Order: sequence, then C-alpha cells, then structure tokens
Amino acid sequence: MGCRWVVALSVLASACASGMKPGEVDDAGMIDSGPDPVCTSDAECDDGVVCTVDSCVSGECVRTPDDTLCEATEMCELEAGCVLRPPCETDAECDDGNFCNGEETCDPATGCQAGTAPACDDGLGCTDDDCDPTDGCQHVANDGLCSNGIVCDGDEVCDPEDALADANGCVPGTVLDCDDGIPCTIDTCSEGAGGCEQMPDDAICADGVFCNGDEVCDIASGCGPGTAPDCDDGIACTSDSCDGTLDACVQTTNDSVCDDGLVCNGSEVCSAGTGCGPGTAIDCSDGLACTTDRCIEPTGMCEQLGSDADMDGFEALGCGTGDDCNDLVPAINPGATEICDGVDNDCSGGADDAAGMQCVLGSAPSACTTACGTSGTRPCNSACRFGACTAATETCNGCDDDGNGLPDDGLGCVQGSVSNCVTTCGTAGTQSCMANCSGFGTCRAATETCNDCDDDGDGSFDEGFTCRRGVTQGCTTACGSPGSRTCALDCGSFGTCLGAEVCNGCDDDGDGTADEGFTCRQGQIVACTTACGTAGTRACNMTCSAFGSCNAATETCGNGCDDDGDGMVDEGCGAPNDVCTGATVLSGTSGTTTDTYSNASRSVTDCGSGGELWYQLTVPTRSILYVDSLGSSFDTNISLRTGCGAAAVQCEDDDCAVLQEQLVRVVAPGTYYVALHAFSAATTSGTIALRWQMVPAGNGTYTRITGNGTYSGTTSGSGTLTSTCGGSGPEDGWYFTMCPSTTRTVTANTCSGTSFDSVLSIKGLSQIACNDDSCGLQSSTSGSVSGPGVFVVQVDGFGSSSGPYQVAIGGL
Repeated sequence: MGCRWVVALSVLASACASGMKPGEVDDAGMIDSGPDPVCTSDAECDDGVVCTVDSCVSGECVRTPDDTLCEATEMCELEAGCVLRPPCETDAECDDGNFCNGEETCDPATGCQAGTAPACDDGLGCTDDDCDPTDGCQHVANDGLCSNGIVCDGDEVCDPEDALADANGCVPGTVLDCDDGIPCTIDTCSEGAGGCEQMPDDAICADGVFCNGDEVCDIASGCGPGTAPDCDDGIACTSDSCDGTLDACVQTTNDSVCDDGLVCNGSEVCSAGTGCGPGTAIDCSDGLACTTDRCIEPTGMCEQLGSDADMDGFEALGCGTGDDCNDLVPAINPGATEICDGVDNDCSGGADDAAGMQCVLGSAPSACTTACGTSGTRPCNSACRFGACTAATETCNGCDDDGNGLPDDGLGCVQGSVSNCVTTCGTAGTQSCMANCSGFGTCRAATETCNDCDDDGDGSFDEGFTCRRGVTQGCTTACGSPGSRTCALDCGSFGTCLGAEVCNGCDDDGDGTADEGFTCRQGQIVACTTACGTAGTRACNMTCSAFGSCNAATETCGNGCDDDGDGMVDEGCGAPNDVCTGATVLSGTSGTTTDTYSNASRSVTDCGSGGELWYQLTVPTRSILYVDSLGSSFDTNISLRTGCGAAAVQCEDDDCAVLQEQLVRVVAPGTYYVALHAFSAATTSGTIALRWQMVPAGNGTYTRITGNGTYSGTTSGSGTLTSTCGGSGPEDGWYFTMCPSTTRTVTANTCSGTSFDSVLSIKGLSQIACNDDSCGLQSSTSGSVSGPGVFVVQVDGFGSSSGPYQVAIGGL
C-alpha cells in the first residue's frame, strides 16, 4: 500500500517515500491522508470526481484538476469536484479604468468592491475642481470666481502660485490708471461711469490776464486761448482799448475827430457815451438892434451890417418894424418856408417848427422810456422827427434795450434763455441764464441717469431709482452672517448679499464654496475607516478646525469592537429588544414575563454599568405603576423612561434585601419604556423575570409610604374611583409595596381628625377591603395583603363629601 496524496500534478508523488506519517504536512504543503493501494493502471486511480484527470504514475496515483471538464461558471477542485468560480480573483479584474470612482478591489467571496472616489477639492475658491476618468483630478483657474465687481480695482485673476494670492488663490487686480496726460482735466475712476472719467477744469488754464479773455480746457487737446473782450463802444470819436492794469475796457475821447472845419460855430467836443457834440459859437453881437452882426469864416472875425444887410427885402429885427431874424442870410426871413435844417428859416422864433416837425435837427437826443421799460434817448432825424427810443447800454431783462436787434447783448447771456449742455456727469442737460445775465448757471439734466452722479444737480445721486449705482450697504447673507451688497449697474436692485466666510456650512461669500479658508466645511461628512477597521464616516466640527472621530453608522456584530463610537460594543446584535426601538410590548394592566439576557448591548449610561433589554408599557389612566425584576438570575437595575432616547425618570437598584428591585411611582396616562439593566458590565448572560402592575390613582395626591403612621391630606374636586362601600366622592391614597413571600394584615381608620363623611378601602389590582361609618361618619377597615406588588389605602368621600382628613395606617 502507498500514500494517498491530494496534490496537483506539479507535486511529485515520490514524496510519499519520505516516511511521513498520515496527516503530516511536508515542506511542499502535501498532506498524507493514509495508505492507498499501489496502482498498476489509471483505472485503479479513478476517484469518482468527474473533473480530475486520474493517472497512475510510477505505481502512484496522480490526480490533476481540469477546469475544462466543468461548466464555464465553474472550476475544478480536488475531492470537491466542480464548484462555482468566485466572482473575482484579482483586483485587476475589477478595475473599470475610471480614476474618478476610485480603485476597485476584489473580494473572492462577494465579488468586486467599489472604490472610494478621490477627493479632488484643492481647497482653493477660484478653481473649478473636476475629475477626469483618464487624467485624474483637474483644477482649472476661473478668474470669474475672483471678481469683486469693482471696476476701479482692476481685473482680479486666479493664480494660486502668485506670491500675492489669497487663501482662495485670487490675486488682486491693478488699480485703473485714469491719467489722460491732459493737465487741465480732473482724472478719476467712477464705478457709476463704469471706469475712468475726465472732467475739464477751465480754472487750471487761467493765466490771470483779463485782456486776452478766459482760457478754456478741452478734454482732447488741453488748455486753449480765450477770446479777448470786445472794447468797441461804437462811438467814432473814442479810442477803445483794454487796460491790463485795470482789467477793464478803456475809452479815450478825441475832439479832433469831431472838428467840422468851421471857426464861427466853436470847437466841437467828443463825449464818452454820446459821441461828437457842437462847440460854442463866437458871439459877434454889438448890442445895436439895427445892425446885423456876423462872424466871417475862416478868420472868425466879426462884422456888423445895416438894417437889410442880406437885401432880401426884409428889414432886420429890431430896426423899426423890421422882422428879419437873420439879416445875413437872404433865405432866412419872415416870408421864407421853414425847412428841417436846425435853423429858424421863417423867423417864427423857433427852428424846425413847421407842421409835422417834432424836433430841431442837430439837437441833443431827448430822454425817453424804451419799449423794454428802461431809460433811454431818442435822436432827431433828418426829417426833424424823433427816431426810436434806445438805451445806451443793455440791461439784463431779456429785451433789446439798445435797439440793435439783439436782447441783452454784451452781457453773458439773455435773461430767461436756456441752452443745451453736457452735465458734469456726462449726460445731456440744459442750463439757464442767471438772473444778472452774467452767464449760464449749472448744467442740469431733466431726469437722473443711473451713473452714481447728480445729473439734475439737486444734491442727490440716482434718485428715482431703487438704489444708487455702486453704493454698498450692510445686510445679512442667506447664511445669516453679516455682509454687504452693491447696487447693480442699472440701479434697479441690490446684488446678492455677500460676506466674509465664517464656519457655518454655508457659502457666505457667494463663490459657490462653503467655509473655504477653514480646514473643513461645518457638518461635512467624509468616508473613513474606524478604529475597528470597518467603513465609517467622520464629520467636520462646529469650528471647521478638524474632523471628528471616525464612526460607523451601525455596529458590526461579532467583532467585539465599538464601531459607532457610542461607548458600547455590538449593541443591536442581540435580541430585538436589545434596543429601545425594538422594545417588547407588555400588554394589559398587569402580568409577568420572562426573557433571556445574552450579551445585551449598552445604549444608555444613566442606570447600571452593563447592557439592557427594553420593554414598552401603555398606561390607560393615571395609575400607580409598579415593575419588579424579582426572580431574575443576576444583579439588575430597572429604569423608567418616557421615550427612546429620553433620560431616566427613575432608576432603581436592590430592593427587598436582594440584588433585584421594585420600581413604583404615580404616572399620567401614556406610553413608557422600562429598561432592565445588568448592574455590572461583566454580566453577559442570565434569565429575566419581569412583573408589572397598574393600580388606578384617581385625581388625588397619592403618596408612597414605607411604614405605619397617621397621615394627613385633603380630598377635593370630583370623584373618579369608587368602592363597594359607597365611596364615590373625591379620593386620595397612600401606597406601599410588599416583598415576595410577605403577608401582612393592614389596618386603616379615619376615626379622628376627619371632618367629612369618609369611606376607606384597601386595594391592589382589585379591592381587598372597604368600610363606611364604623366610627360615626368615619370609617375603619383592615385586609390581608401578600407580596410582591403594590397596594393602596384609599380615602374616599361618601356621595360627594370631601375635605381635610387624617388616616391612621398600621400593619406594615
């Protein structure tokens, strides 16, 4: 007989010759399974496994698995035969070639396992982070995420490598240079105008010289010359000039211009404002009435002639009846016709006084009131009639005072006139002539334009719109943090309220990323591996400074480790009532139940140090609730709670001189949870005996007592509990517990200290005893009670009686 080897073909059968004992393992990993007959043919080596090739080699059986003899989904194993192939065998089989969903791994038992997606967030607020299946994590700079919306700051860019970059990778823009190189413009950057503005300032160009006019600033070419003032007063006999010392026009009179070349009529003079005026004629009168006195040109000599010197047939005035007023000129005599020549031709005593004549030719203009209502003069024309009344100079009144067809000419502007112009905001407007006609007033637009400028000149910017362009105001972001918002370029609304990032799990600065600049995002959950080696998560803390502990969502049963980090191991892995949500329902107002305690988990820590099992009770009416664990096989604690996750209302330990307990208290109607705890964490198994009772408690105070005594109270309100002795009024009670194997006769009476018709009863789950009127209207009763359980002495009123009482209780 030889050795029976379970090996692949590559293992030499001759190893049997080494002298190994059955069951031993050699260095090649072969196991001797005991003696086997030496073969002489392949048939003798047939092991009955359809997928092995069985051969007899050198007298020893060699069996080789052949997968081709199995189904495509199977593989061949020695002895086992065809078995299902595992879902995968190597990690390479599971690789889907997509970097973005992580590195897949092979679990031969369950198949390919999904990988963990790589975290591509580079923590920079100005990059668009993405994952490319082939190239991996991609971080593309996005300048738009850096823009602060302020034109004058320049264009911010995303360049994390720049030394000036902030925590988000953003580099500040270069402030706009608005200098246009023109010295006389005020160069500023205005958010309202959307960039640079150049405002001309004529004052910068002024050279202080009056006589060359006011220099002006042109925004394209700079300072330009002014227009010299026009000093021509329109009077021929004045020399007009500009005096730079006086900063005014000066007119100098020149009498020679007025000289008519005659001596006898005197020397003509030039007057500023009126021009040439006549001189004073030479007086040749000799005082004799009958002589004609005259001045001879060009000598200016006087001569005196006879009574009809001009021989016109009229004797000189003053000679007898003579009436020739000018005996030197034949054309002047009483018979002559008066003509407009400034001479008394007909000797009527006045020159130019014929019908239709209004004035004397050559006479000085007379005062009058112009059509504009101002003071003026009117000249005598060649027909000896008055011309138009005009003023010498214009008055600021919007009227043509000097009659040249131009109102207010020579002044800065025409009163009441309006001119189109461009406002300092660069918008179309109008300007009105000032009241003194010194010039036009400020250029104002009729309505405001959204440009962060005072177009209409009322001191307010962009009124009539929702907000002033570019103005920033404080606000509260959608995240509830302080921020600011800027009026939009159309002044129609404020933009989004943005603030500095704070740790709150929210995108305060509106860049699409929350809590950037911190270690992590508040509340952010990331995958991790717990200290138990199981998959878990960890959350960013409330200060965004670090991630918390790595915990699993649920316990992994059987690993003896606290996967979910709640301080308990393998909770929820036992019976359904190992957790509060799976609590066993205890039906009815009384009963008992048993249970098995086996490695129960610990989910609460405020009663006992071991694990616990859970039970649920529904109390239908106000009751004295009693629960005990008497009869359980291990040291227990009991706690009472109003819901899963609620703190213990009461925690009870060790009553009746044993390691188990009685929990009792008055409770309102509702659902309650009882936890049966192991006192020690060392307890891993045992049996539980649980008893519960609900004794109705009516509307009284109901107080627990532990010994004999006289107890005082007051009944009031309406009765809710009755007894067979007629007690139907308001009630009150005193309750006590009894331990197992204990029987006592309990007595109670209200014979003294009670002022109303009372009724007494002793009750457990049912009435044990009652009495009415054993001592007058008061009562006395007794009854036998046996434990374990809760019992109550009830003080009741007969009918509707109620009031103060004293009850003496004995036998406890």
